[in-house]
Amino acid sequence: MKIKLTYKDRLEIESIIENLSESDNELIYEQVKNIIDKTTTNPAEMSMCAWLPKHFDYPIIELCQEDTLSQDLAHQFIWDYLTRAAKWEYAVSIFKNKYSYSEVA
Repeated sequence: MKIKLTYKDRLEIESIIENLSESDNELIYEQVKNIIDKTTTNPAEMSMCAWLPKHFDYPIIELCQEDTLSQDLAHQFIWDYLTRAAKWEYAVSIFKNKYSYSEVA
């Protein structure tokens, strides 16, 4: 989907996100949960594994990969990022519907 938004449009969409109802947030939660449940590897951890060797030795990277807190941080990052993306998608659909001039049957 290609969409060109003005600054005013972005502000309106951000306002929609801030004012999502509890039922909207529950739908978004379920969408994110479904994505996470289908994911076999954490893309944040994979990215870190590709980037970390520039800064740390492999034994340190392995220790970090086995560390529960590091795994939790990567999982939380993915969860939060997916949630934010899902909220934007949901809000953009509300925004587009608001300004849609399609004929009603």
